[in-house]
Amino acid sequence: MWFLLISLTAQATEFRLEQHRVRPIAGHPVVDLRVGVDAVTQGQDRIHPYICGEVSPFRRFSIEACGNGSGVLHQADGPDVAHFRLRSVVFASQGTRVDGSVVVGVGFAEVQRATDKPGFRFGAASGDQVEAAGPEASLGLKGRYWVTGRNYLTADLVGGSAYVPGAPSVMGWSSPIVPFVSFTMGVGF
Repeated sequence: MWFLLISLTAQATEFRLEQHRVRPIAGHPVVDLRVGVDAVTQGQDRIHPYICGEVSPFRRFSIEACGNGSGVLHQADGPDVAHFRLRSVVFASQGTRVDGSVVVGVGFAEVQRATDKPGFRFGAASGDQVEAAGPEASLGLKGRYWVTGRNYLTADLVGGSAYVPGAPSVMGWSSPIVPFVSFTMGVGF
């Protein structure tokens, strides 16, 4: 009888001390949706928030799109800098509830001063062109706080630079080099 009681107590104690790190069905974060600010168009009359959506088909790689949604979520006239990039985790630190990572990205950025038109226009701007696009590179810090085993809160700080030859004509800037910094927060699973 004592042996059975000691065995049950030992098993119960071990069960309570054991920590399980449950993650989403895919075994890693799959989708982020974040809202925040970007420093490029901040200070201009912005009526739409800066939104980022990120999909991670693999543990260390993701595809991300960020911008104010012009041409997709709304047709309002106004400036926007949109980013479309492939991201890769180069360093990750995982805790029981908090994860952190350093992420590099490559892709392209699109600048626009008015209502977005379909497609992307790479190269120098011509005529009354209101948008231009070019390659970009970025570096980011990303953190996650796991609320449950399958859902988390996330924050993402990204900085980088794009080379958009049409930016001086489209946006009136002095250089085709477009530096950017953004901070977003949101949820994911």
